[in-house]
Amino acid sequence: MALPTVTGIINHLNNTIEPQNTGDWTDLGATWATSETWNPTATSFVWISELIELASSQTVNIVVEAQSDSTVEYDVYASDTGYFAGEETVTSISAGDTGIDAFSGRWFFVVATVTNTNSLPVLENFVTRTQVNKSTKIKLADIDTSTLGGTVNARELDFGRIASGVRNIQITVKEVSDFTLESYVTDYPNSTTLIPRIVSKTGGTIALVGLDNVPRDGIIDVVAEILPEQYMDGNNLRVR
Repeated sequence: MALPTVTGIINHLNNTIEPQNTGDWTDLGATWATSETWNPTATSFVWISELIELASSQTVNIVVEAQSDSTVEYDVYASDTGYFAGEETVTSISAGDTGIDAFSGRWFFVVATVTNTNSLPVLENFVTRTQVNKSTKIKLADIDTSTLGGTVNARELDFGRIASGVRNIQITVKEVSDFTLESYVTDYPNSTTLIPRIVSKTGGTIALVGLDNVPRDGIIDVVAEILPEQYMDGNNLRVR
């Protein structure tokens, strides 16, 4: 999916962004006094932010501030290559959304779709920036993985807050009930060894597997670096 076509223009008289004209002379009022705009038929337009470039591919939060009386929704394009020729991932964000996942890549564009069915859609201010270093270290002690959500194949860590992403997870297995290895040729069929596995760092899901590669539950300590929740506040994309 390539980037969409920009259909807005900068009105240098008002320092605003407005839709391009999609009508003709017949759409204008009978007199100059009744003609308030050159584009009276437009109800929406698309505008694209300047390229956001990082030094390397990372998982980050993006903050967007938009001043508009219209409804503004976003598509965040993230790429590891910078080509934006179909290799990128696209996250769509609508008004009122919460729990929005962090964005992973090195190059980003924020595409704004501005809509107003009652009057001319106008974007008065549009600013984007990344928040690379706003993360929190969480420590969880003596967690019985059987009490976590998900299944034994993918347990969902509970950080006690909504996280938009997880940058790092370190797991220490503390206590394991003795179990019999399945289909494993050894002089020691019983074991208390479980190896932690990250199923999804972004989603904060883990598993504990035995030497026979069978997932099981145990008692663990966790140290994780998480990113704050992303949410829509009016037309603004914020973190908390």
